[in-house]
Amino acid sequence: MTTRDPEAAGFIERELDAELAKLRRSGALPPSRERMLHDLSSELIPDLGNEPFENRLARVEASSYLDLAVPTASRKPGLSLIKRGLKAGMHWYLNYLVQQLNNFSYELIGLLEGVDARIEALERAGGPRSAPALPPRVSFDDPDLVTDHLVSLVAGEHPSAPVLVTEPARGDALLRLSRQIDPDLVYGVTSDPEEADRLSAAGLDARLSATSRHLERLAPQSHAAIVLRGAEIELTPSFVKEAILDLAYAALSPGGTLAILHHEPSALERSGTLRAWAAVEGSPWPAGSWTAVCQRSGWKAATRRLSIDTYCTTVTA
Repeated sequence: MTTRDPEAAGFIERELDAELAKLRRSGALPPSRERMLHDLSSELIPDLGNEPFENRLARVEASSYLDLAVPTASRKPGLSLIKRGLKAGMHWYLNYLVQQLNNFSYELIGLLEGVDARIEALERAGGPRSAPALPPRVSFDDPDLVTDHLVSLVAGEHPSAPVLVTEPARGDALLRLSRQIDPDLVYGVTSDPEEADRLSAAGLDARLSATSRHLERLAPQSHAAIVLRGAEIELTPSFVKEAILDLAYAALSPGGTLAILHHEPSALERSGTLRAWAAVEGSPWPAGSWTAVCQRSGWKAATRRLSIDTYCTTVTA
C-alpha cells in the first residue's frame, strides 16, 4: 500500500529507518535474522510488473489480429439496419486497412520473436553477469597499517553522511571508524553471516549482503565515504570490477571519498585459496589499472603504496 502524500511517505520512511537502526544497535536484530525476514517478506510481494517476456509476447500475438466482422445487432429499432448499411458501404475500405494492419502486426511479432531468440543466445554465450559467490572467508589478510591508513583517510574528512565499509571486520576497521566518527553514520557490509552477527552483537551496524548487491540499492549521492576492500572487489572479472566502481562512485555525495584497497597479482602467493579463486573468477588488477580506469571515467584519483604488494586508490567525487 502506498500513500499519495510525499511528506507523509517520507516521514514514515524516516521513522522506520530510525527504528531499524535502533534494533541493529541493540543487537535485537542480527544481520542473519534481518536477511531471513527480508527474504520471507520478498516472497509475499505480488509480482505485478515483472511478468515473463514470453507471456507478454503471447498476449501481443493473440491480440494482434484485427477482425473485420463488426457486430451490427442492436436493441434500438432501426439502428441495426443503419449499421448493416454502413458496414456494406465501407466494407471495401475497412478491409483494405485491416489487411495492412494485420500484415504489419504479423511482421512485428516475428521481429520480436527473433530479437528474443537473439537475446537468449547472447545471454547463454555471455554467462552470468553478476558478481561470483565467493566463500565469505577468502581474504588477503592485510597488516594493521593498511587499516590504519583507511581509518585516518576516512575519519579525516569528518563525514556528515553515511560511511560504508566492506569487509568491515578486517583490522577492526568498522569498530575504529564508528568510534572516531558517528556510530549512526558508519556501517559495514559482509557476506559472512557469522561475521555479521558477531559485529552486530558488539553494537556495530553490520549488514549481511554481497557488496555489489548492496551498492545497487544505494540512492545516488547518499554517502560521504565508501571503503572498498575484499575478494569480491578483486577476485572478479574486469566487468564486475568496473560495475562495482561505477555503483560506488554514483553513491558518493559531492566531495565524498571512495577508498579502494587493492593488491598486486603477486599477493595471490599469500595462500592457495586466493590462487584457486583467482584462477576461477579473475585475478587482481595491477595498481596502474585501477588508476587508469578511474581516470578514464573522468574521476580525480590518486594511488598510494601501503606495503610491498598493497595499494590504496583514493577517488574524490
